[in-house]
Amino acid sequence: MVTEQELQEIFNELDSDGDGKVNIDELISNKNQALYLSTLAETGNFNNLLTQYDSDSDGSLSFEELKTAVSAAGNLED
Repeated sequence: MVTEQELQEIFNELDSDGDGKVNIDELISNKNQALYLSTLAETGNFNNLLTQYDSDSDGSLSFEELKTAVSAAGNLED
């Protein structure tokens, strides 16, 4: 379980190029941080994570999309 603030910190660490989005390469290269994200990430299935939660279909996750994924997995504290 993470708070929204902790999730923002994780997102910032995952977003290695600082573009405000997390792509598949950033997820794979930061697997330890990504494991907090959802049950899909826990299985290493980052492509499904992107497919399911990339609402604007740009091939990456914004913070809000990531927050939705973490919340759906029951890993976000209220």
